[in-house]
Amino acid sequence: MASISMAQGQAYFDPGMMQSVGGAPAITDLNSVLANQVKEGTYHVYIEVNGKKFATEDIQFSMQKEALIPCIPVEMYAKIGVDSSSHDVNINLDKEDRSCVLLNEAVPVATSSFDYLTKKLSLSFPQTTLRTLLKDEIPPELWDDGIPALLIGYQASGSQTIENKQDSSAGAENYVNFKNGLNLGPWRLRNLSTLSQSSGSGTEVESLSTYVERAIPSLKSELVMGDAYTSGDLFDSIRIKGLQLTSDTEMIPDSINGFSPVIRGVANSNAKVIVRQNNNIIYQTNVAPGPFAISDMAPVSSGGILDITIQEADGSEKHLSQSFSSMSILQRQGSLKYGLSAGKYSEATIKSEEPDVFQATAAYGLPYDVTLLSGIQNTNDYRSYDLGVGLDLGFLGAFSVDVAKENSTLAESHENRSGTAMHLAYSNHMETTRSDINFNYTQYSDRYVSFADNYGTADESKAREKQFTLSINQAVTDTQTIFVSMNQTDYRDSTSSKMYQLGFNSPIGPVSTSLTLSLNQDFDEEGTVTNDKQVMVNFTLPLSVFDKEAKNSASLMMTNDTEGNSNQTLGLHGNIMDSEVFTYNTQLGYNVNKGEEDGRNASITTDYKGSYGEIQMGYNQDENQKQFTYGLNGQLIIHRHGATIGQYSDGALALVSAPGASHVGVKNNLGVYTDWRGYTIVPELSAYDNNSIQIDADSVGANISFENISTNVIPTKDAVVLANFPANIGRKVLFTVSQRGKVIPFGSQASLIDSDRMFFVGDGGQLFITGAPDEGDLSISMDDKQACKAHYKLPVASGKLPITMMKLTCGNS
Repeated sequence: MASISMAQGQAYFDPGMMQSVGGAPAITDLNSVLANQVKEGTYHVYIEVNGKKFATEDIQFSMQKEALIPCIPVEMYAKIGVDSSSHDVNINLDKEDRSCVLLNEAVPVATSSFDYLTKKLSLSFPQTTLRTLLKDEIPPELWDDGIPALLIGYQASGSQTIENKQDSSAGAENYVNFKNGLNLGPWRLRNLSTLSQSSGSGTEVESLSTYVERAIPSLKSELVMGDAYTSGDLFDSIRIKGLQLTSDTEMIPDSINGFSPVIRGVANSNAKVIVRQNNNIIYQTNVAPGPFAISDMAPVSSGGILDITIQEADGSEKHLSQSFSSMSILQRQGSLKYGLSAGKYSEATIKSEEPDVFQATAAYGLPYDVTLLSGIQNTNDYRSYDLGVGLDLGFLGAFSVDVAKENSTLAESHENRSGTAMHLAYSNHMETTRSDINFNYTQYSDRYVSFADNYGTADESKAREKQFTLSINQAVTDTQTIFVSMNQTDYRDSTSSKMYQLGFNSPIGPVSTSLTLSLNQDFDEEGTVTNDKQVMVNFTLPLSVFDKEAKNSASLMMTNDTEGNSNQTLGLHGNIMDSEVFTYNTQLGYNVNKGEEDGRNASITTDYKGSYGEIQMGYNQDENQKQFTYGLNGQLIIHRHGATIGQYSDGALALVSAPGASHVGVKNNLGVYTDWRGYTIVPELSAYDNNSIQIDADSVGANISFENISTNVIPTKDAVVLANFPANIGRKVLFTVSQRGKVIPFGSQASLIDSDRMFFVGDGGQLFITGAPDEGDLSISMDDKQACKAHYKLPVASGKLPITMMKLTCGNS
């Protein structure tokens, strides 16, 4: 016999909310009631170590002196960091052959506390029993190589020109960057490929690189076999096909650890920016008119020269070059950063055979903040030695100088050459003045031949004489900044290329303003100078100053150059229908071009970032052409649980597994929700670091409940780690259970027949169950060895978060 009512409740039920009835005192400790009912055996528990979340595991418990003692797996002792050499530890982790050891035997001074109701096992280890670790150090035993998986990552962009009055051409241009791979244990197979297609030149597929890599934790290094780019710390980075073993600084804690370049430019229209390295396209994107800064590009080597092409809407192109390098070469005393590479140079153009090349570099930390730098680059007819020193000057910054001496035989003329190159680098962050300075300068002797020059991968007539880069970022106030950027390359044929930028950012009331001055200079052989000077002012006003709920902004951009050309662009951008994942950007422009008719342009772009990736759609037109633009970024993962499509990730990622729990969100990850099967991808995790994955409780449906809604993962590089969230699918029911007219005793155990999940009766015979089917049978065990069973049938659910309340009579089993 049962009576039923419906009540509105929350997605989660706290047993502490159960109140006593009939004037009895409130129940505050359910575990004390259950203590004498807990039996030894194996339980699925949530483990904390010294107050921090650690793992979720099946742990075996043994009863000793009326207390449950956990039997901890041997490998878990290692992951916790138990030090076998401590006099308080009675276990040798290297020689122990048992699968698990009782905590009071292995570490007698350690303690444990088991909360049977929440299944939380709290372990406490004195510091004397643990290995000494830095505050931010994570032992390699905790690193997760992830699950076997096949990955297909894609970043696509394209345009469809439907009208072009200038050259009567129209058609499509498409570009796709693929990053495909296979993960098996610590091994990673990767292939980087591009697909480009245009109406005029057809379709071209190019494989940029294929390689196998894995981490070597004991060496804090990474092994790469296949296509690789050598270290750019001392020599220009080159591409080889062979073997490479290099230090991986990501494995080293930040507290003792020793760069992606920022590409800046100015677009006069809706433009395409193409970045090449070693003549290969490594990045391509569409940008709106105005100054742009690209900081999310991952170069395929650690140093070198980037060639940047800004392709305007009218087909005109602007070419820039930018060198980049890192000051992470400086090492602490006793630390060694090294790189060993051997294989065939795969970009030679003069010789029919690819030369064998060997390169070794090392940076070793000496006393007094000195770092010794050395390296060798060697083939049959090219050899270069490099020796240098780096200094940490404290508040004065970091400085390094190295000199390379090369001896070579030119491939075409067989002429013997010898020359030197001197490189200076300086970097400083001054906290007192809030300044950041980075400077690089290289001077080449007349007879110096670079590796690329020797093998014909560079134009020898364009051999560099000197080059420097300078960037300064200065905070004037908390809201005002100034930046200066300079890039200059001088060549032996007396030509040179120079690029300068000066910018100022400051708010004026609610309006954000920026001023950018840019100068591009090219000097040809006759000394003729080509100047491209430009002034740009940008204003942005958040519309929330008029409506606090508004998530939109208006902008005005004005540009002017010394040729008399000018442009004014009015923009509006923000969220569509207050959606965080759906944004838009629309612009109207008017431009004055010297010697030509004035022009007008308009554009609109939309962006959607959801569970299955990111989609961009746009349209722009001016007096000469009409064009659609589009983009698609995402990733497909095939794993033992099936196939999952999600957002693109360039590194490690988590596969959230919550079978049966569809459309459940993940906190702090925009647009990430589980698919119809309960799986999704959490992109861009930090390798060798703690990453918290949390279920968004507000997104959990009424028929879904989780045993835990957060977990920590520590992936190795490019790993696919499993974030498991077992979900209970079914109704939430609050039964009031009685037998022979009396409520079931407090603390009695209950379970659904054919289920291993355990529930407990609260005060007044109240029994809260999650994941209940619409109809089923309950089995209830009481502390006096009595047991009973009850059959129930639930009514149709109503409301967004209904909890069904039912009175239930339990009969004899």
